[in-house]
Amino acid sequence: MQLRCMTRLFAKAVGAQAPGLSNMDADGMLHAFTSFTVQETARLAGTEAGDAARADLRRRAYNLGRRLAAMPPFSGIDRFELVQALYRNIDITLEGALPGQITMCPCSFSTYYAPSACLFMSAFDEGIMAGIVGEGALTFSCRITEGAPCCTAAFEQEGILL
Repeated sequence: MQLRCMTRLFAKAVGAQAPGLSNMDADGMLHAFTSFTVQETARLAGTEAGDAARADLRRRAYNLGRRLAAMPPFSGIDRFELVQALYRNIDITLEGALPGQITMCPCSFSTYYAPSACLFMSAFDEGIMAGIVGEGALTFSCRITEGAPCCTAAFEQEGILL
């Protein structure tokens, strides 16, 4: 369900037709999502349309995060644990604190994404985190796609970084 939702959200943000994910297992859906995002981020790289799509991706992910955080099944769950579970579902290990410093390692997308695709998709990361834990900004200090062993970032809320 998560990958179907992410695929539709991404497709709407970039103005593209979402690939069909019917009759796929989780690995197949993850591969289809990855291929789709690689193709579309390459198409939009360095364009004004790409900048607008990235901002829309962040906005849509934020709204999704807010809806998830408000759902009764997740009301009693620690917000960081909810974010960790979502990332674990797409084969990304997320450690640290929100707000605060986080690492993402390993990342299932890192062998497929160019640095520009990783930068584009980090709008989704920032949006979903801000929607779940509260508005904030995600700033990466290093990325696997740029040669680092892990992605390292800081999620800051209203100037406060824990």
